[in-house]
Amino acid sequence: MPRLADEQRYPASESTIYRVLRAADQQHRRGRSQPPRTVKAPTSHVATAANPVWSWDITCLPTAVQGQYFYLYPIEDIYSHKAVGWEVYEQESGELGVALLQKMYNLGVAPSHSRPRVSDDTHTRNPCSGR
Repeated sequence: MPRLADEQRYPASESTIYRVLRAADQQHRRGRSQPPRTVKAPTSHVATAANPVWSWDITCLPTAVQGQYFYLYPIEDIYSHKAVGWEVYEQESGELGVALLQKMYNLGVAPSHSRPRVSDDTHTRNPCSGR
């Protein structure tokens, strides 16, 4: 085929060649190439403007003392990805998370129970994850 192309002779169009190859099960990806990935629609909350949907997480902050940590509870606007509130505590507990969400609710913010959909989660880089 390359020789015919050099001679400006084309027995069929490119799309016809690919159609014939597919029909004969002769068109395959080579090497490590992967088929294109499809983008999935969000599975939970969708923000169309700043502030209606917020998300929260717990992040471990190392201190100068080995094995001792502080815990950051950030609240993030899903639309702008900006931190809109946070608290730092000396321990990690569900009660503190509930108290922070209650505080934000009292300020007029409706809580979201979703997590941001990302390809890698923060626990893989978290210094506290080996506890």
